[in-house]
Amino acid sequence: MTRYLSEHCAGLRDPAKDAVAVEQFEVFTGDRRRRGLLPPLMTVADLNEELIDGFIEWRRDAGDVGETINRKLATIRGAVNREWKKRRITEKPYIQQVPEEECSGPRELEWSIEQVAAILEATWATPDRRHVHLFALVSLSTHARTDAILDCDLDAQRRGKLIDWLRPGEKLTRKRRSIVPIAPSLGTWLEGRTGKLIQYRVPVAERRWTDPVVPEWFERPTSDIGKALSAAVVAAGLAHPSLGLVKPLIGADGEQAMRTFTKRDAATGKIRAPQLLWRPLGTPNTFRHTCHTYCETIGVPPAQIDLAAGHAPRRGSGRNYSHLRPEYLREFVAAIEAYWGEMDAITQVHRRNHGGTKIVYLPSARPAAL
Repeated sequence: MTRYLSEHCAGLRDPAKDAVAVEQFEVFTGDRRRRGLLPPLMTVADLNEELIDGFIEWRRDAGDVGETINRKLATIRGAVNREWKKRRITEKPYIQQVPEEECSGPRELEWSIEQVAAILEATWATPDRRHVHLFALVSLSTHARTDAILDCDLDAQRRGKLIDWLRPGEKLTRKRRSIVPIAPSLGTWLEGRTGKLIQYRVPVAERRWTDPVVPEWFERPTSDIGKALSAAVVAAGLAHPSLGLVKPLIGADGEQAMRTFTKRDAATGKIRAPQLLWRPLGTPNTFRHTCHTYCETIGVPPAQIDLAAGHAPRRGSGRNYSHLRPEYLREFVAAIEAYWGEMDAITQVHRRNHGGTKIVYLPSARPAAL
């Protein structure tokens, strides 16, 4: 695994993800060795089905969803496959993955406008999820790829009223990155923002504000929002059960799995009661699919949808100058504004000047008296 990280993963765009997977696997196997469940010196032969099942359950208890666990298993599998191809090992063990039915769902899933409203409310309600709120607004307003949004640096990639999802000096790959106009509804959220577009940001305790060295906010760039979004989708799904955003997470015994706690809560001094575990339906990429489906539904020209999504081939001067035309992606931007206009009837949490969340009854949860 060390060779895999240094010889293969080091050349990838985000090698840290593979490094985290290996580190977590080492923590897991180290704990098993201390408990006498593994020999002091592991070999490839120890990578059996029982061990991998244990790692899956360990990561699930930590809050990882099926897709996240499978990505980490892919790192382990990739290391083994590489050693086998280079004939450094004589056998290649089978490393299973989380079954599809235990993952968040198909990538082509899209959310209804009521589901998106509930998710936006859930992301805004908790300060440490507000970077997910901004991510959702950007994804739904631009049709951009998830990694392009997380990589974006506004100082380098904002061109007036446009965002160029291709970073300076980066080559255009098979997954093309386009230049997209900033729709007015999104533009208000980007006013005054500089640097990394998506940053984890939480307020520092007010008692520390008097210290000139301590800022009022703690910020750090983030390259993954999967876990925070999953938590928000679960919160939205439990708040609005009729929207169908969550399903019970079923354990090996056929019953809904539960998360148990061993440490005492800092505020109450008590150990929290076990919690039922839920499977959120959707991933960060679901916002992109939702945008695509809505634009198709209201008749945006397919060429504009594909261009915004990065599907249309743009080489040479075509990419450099097409965005300068006054009509560039005009129908696409109009569709985005229409989408947020429809959202106004449900919530105002997508508006920069909303002054706090405006909780209203979603149509599926509206009492008869209203």
